[in-house]
Amino acid sequence: MAGTAGPLGGGVAHTLVRAAQEALTNAAKYAPGAARAVRLGFSPETVTLVVANGPAGERTKTDSGGGMGLVGMRERATALGGSAQAGPAAEGGWTVEVRLPRVE
Repeated sequence: MAGTAGPLGGGVAHTLVRAAQEALTNAAKYAPGAARAVRLGFSPETVTLVVANGPAGERTKTDSGGGMGLVGMRERATALGGSAQAGPAAEGGWTVEVRLPRVE
């Protein structure tokens, strides 16, 4: 955690929890055994969640799911005036970043 934590609106807190859950579920599903890191950063105006995982090792075949998790994450973040990005990390692995205003 970085910055000074403080109260968040219910929608913001809920969106951060759901985004962390989705990102960690995807990391476990698509990169089992890879290192994972979660960072929560506070500035006076925003709160930022970053979930990163290392490169996938040997992957087992899993159900691909509906593919709506990241889309839903972006929609929830946008509805609150924030943003969500997800994609491959330069060093391998995957990074999800959600940035939301601290006040709803």
